[in-house]
Amino acid sequence: MKPNKIGGNTYTDQVIKEIERLIKENNLKPGDRLPSESELANYFSVSKSVVREALRVLKTSGLVQSKPGIGAIICNPPSSIVITPILSMLLINDLNLMDVFALRRGLEVEAASLAAQSATAEDLTNLKKSNEALLSAVKKGAVGIDEDFEFHKLLFLSTSNAIFIKLFNSISSVLKEGIKQSKLKSMEIPGRSMEGVEEHAAIIQAIEERDSRKARQSMRKHLQNNEWRTWNMDSHWE
Repeated sequence: MKPNKIGGNTYTDQVIKEIERLIKENNLKPGDRLPSESELANYFSVSKSVVREALRVLKTSGLVQSKPGIGAIICNPPSSIVITPILSMLLINDLNLMDVFALRRGLEVEAASLAAQSATAEDLTNLKKSNEALLSAVKKGAVGIDEDFEFHKLLFLSTSNAIFIKLFNSISSVLKEGIKQSKLKSMEIPGRSMEGVEEHAAIIQAIEERDSRKARQSMRKHLQNNEWRTWNMDSHWE
């Protein structure tokens, strides 16, 4: 493969795409090593800082990881690469928690409403099981980041809306980071973790009742409490 010279304003995003292409075309597997930063910079005719930033995004996404004395190695097979322009933009820039909250307000309230219209019996079973897993984690004094994230992932899957699901997959790393920060913060507030479980249960109940309006309201309450109770932030809701 001949090296491609990168041009334009979005250098980092283009280098990310070129590294993805390099991995696919060379059939690199988990455990294989990428060329060094200097080699990649020469290969793509960009600065090392651009390569370093591109690798940081790929590390955050879980595609590669750094090993001392070795460099960047592949973690996941090429078929699992899902670095979209939206995700790339969000990962390149420092995550602003308020921006993540705004993103969740814009998506999850409507996702809950759609789930109330489209969720299957299997979807409901999975939602209940995920909330039971979160409840178990809370009772053990654990943070429950993975369990909480799983609930919200299943909610999007329950919409049966291909665009919502694809969008969630594109920004899941961003949403999980926002959930992580909120879960860690909620550990400082007595009873807040259990409140979150109860709020999830209310969302599930509304979905099970096929009540879109109630599902929307329950999700709004959940996200509002996250902002108000957990972070003591001023309202950005209308």
